[in-house]
Amino acid sequence: MMRNHWVPRSVASHFTAFALGLVVAGGTIAYGLPGQRANEQRFGALDSFAQSLSLITSSHVDIVSERKLLYGAINGMVGELDPHSAFYTPNQYTRLRQDTQGEFGGIGLSLGEGAEGAQFPVIESVVPGSPASRAGLLPGDGIAAVDGVSTSQKNTDSSEDSRVAPVAWHSRLRGATGTRVKIEVVRAAWAAPRNLTLVRERIAVPSVSATRYGNVAHIAIRRFREATSRDLYRALSNELKTPNTRVILDLRGNPGGLLDKGIEVADQFLEKGVIVSVVSRGGRDVEVARAHKQRSFPDVPMVVLVDQNTASASEIVAAALQDSQRAKVIGVPTYGKGSVQSFLDLQDGSGLKLTTSRYLTPKGATLEGVGIQPDIMVEAFEAMVIRPTGVGPKSSGKPMQTQPLAGLSTAQKAKLRDDPQLLMSFQELMR
Repeated sequence: MMRNHWVPRSVASHFTAFALGLVVAGGTIAYGLPGQRANEQRFGALDSFAQSLSLITSSHVDIVSERKLLYGAINGMVGELDPHSAFYTPNQYTRLRQDTQGEFGGIGLSLGEGAEGAQFPVIESVVPGSPASRAGLLPGDGIAAVDGVSTSQKNTDSSEDSRVAPVAWHSRLRGATGTRVKIEVVRAAWAAPRNLTLVRERIAVPSVSATRYGNVAHIAIRRFREATSRDLYRALSNELKTPNTRVILDLRGNPGGLLDKGIEVADQFLEKGVIVSVVSRGGRDVEVARAHKQRSFPDVPMVVLVDQNTASASEIVAAALQDSQRAKVIGVPTYGKGSVQSFLDLQDGSGLKLTTSRYLTPKGATLEGVGIQPDIMVEAFEAMVIRPTGVGPKSSGKPMQTQPLAGLSTAQKAKLRDDPQLLMSFQELMR
């Protein structure tokens, strides 16, 4: 979950210089020392950094770019903070900001770290209708190489475990429309990796989609971007023109995005009460976001659908609706990310994504490492037991009810039955 901030040039330059000094200090700066002694250590570390930079650029056997060294220093410093903070070069930062705006040139997929121990960056989501979608790529697939460069390469020669951040490979997948990119894809079901060549297109990422199942509007939000709350309001206004409409708010696979857009989404279903409390600077600063009656739909029957990839701003929405008893949450426990990241622009076009605060649910709980526990637990699929010939497959657990599905098309019924979580959400609303 992210916030937008701009840092003035003078502030950015001082911040960068100080940050680089901290990297060189390597943790030797002692905070809390009185006056002069603290300053001596601080400026001594900065002097050591400047001297090291000069010696490396003048004496190393290879000619090394100063900018590369400086960026590496910032990257190393930010890497000491927390898993969600990151430094981005100008090209990476531009593409990251494009992603929050919802349009870019690429093949239509987003990458993440994957589960602990994953060898390659893993596809988190695929844009419907994109080159990646048409090629059959799926969430969970690993990207082993981009244009012949292995994605398992290290950040530096001395790095033992850390790979190049997925965002770096994500940026390589983007580029001018009409250009080609070669990728090597790994999937657990495949005996060997497969090589694909895809042509980049202008990708307009839809953050909100709506599908109707009789009296139920299935509204999915894939990520919280600049246009998300506006697009949701339009979708709701359109769907609620039909009398007796109920809503499934589907947040499955939504990794978060912009904090303020998540708050605005929750606000559209609530007319009063706390949505989220944002705590920063060690608890000294607390912001409380509250719901408003204007432009809201507080009476429409609804449920919220979540999964293990529902994170950050998505969890804020689900928790706000669950804590206020506005909607039941259906699915499996969510990811459990309870921190807020801010964009900090640096003067050369690079930028930081820095963890600046943590959030609490309306009931005062933190979701970090815990997530949201659904009111109704439903796995993504039903385990099946194969029976002898002539006997159909049988669910290993309590069989799911398949009624009422009257009035739906054959394709709609098939889609619901192929998605137990969506089916349960539909049935809960039709009771």
